[in-house]
Amino acid sequence: MTQKTGWFIDHRIREAMQQNKGQLFGTIEIDETYVGGLEKNKHAKKRTKGVQGRSAKIKTPIVGMIQRGGEVRAKVVERVTMQTVENQVKENVKTGSQLYTDDFLSYARLGRSFPHKAVSHATGEFVNGDAHSNTIEGFWSLFKRGYHGIYHHMSRKHNGLPVLGHVIHSCEAEKLPYQVVFVESGDEWKRSF
Repeated sequence: MTQKTGWFIDHRIREAMQQNKGQLFGTIEIDETYVGGLEKNKHAKKRTKGVQGRSAKIKTPIVGMIQRGGEVRAKVVERVTMQTVENQVKENVKTGSQLYTDDFLSYARLGRSFPHKAVSHATGEFVNGDAHSNTIEGFWSLFKRGYHGIYHHMSRKHNGLPVLGHVIHSCEAEKLPYQVVFVESGDEWKRSF
């Protein structure tokens, strides 16, 4: 079997495994991450001018949310704006759920539609009672370990789909108590543990 055939079959199996198309509910953590290389690691001739940090010009932004004790959902987005985050939350989270985020500006308006608390990473606050984003940060850690440790590079077209398989296997090995959902171009890839 060729790699292309294996890739095709893998995607069909994952599609067949889709389940629980309902919304997340209860206590939800939301966070974003950026996947892509650092400009300082590129040859001087290949560096993109005028970018640093979270630039979506060179990195792929992903918004993720986890229901504590439940599913993880992540979606590749063009930019992490207030409108993008609000749309993702309204699409994936049941009204009345408690939201916890960090103090990134794009989460500021979530309190209008949902109970919302934020922790201030800039001032060294990572936990305030039940408010924290440590669970979704842990998921990003597994996600990025697979990205950097195995794949090294992925095009935006397939960003995350190979890594999802790695994250699923890592989660199974560690017996993490949540489901992984990766959303790419409208498709949801789910795996229950």
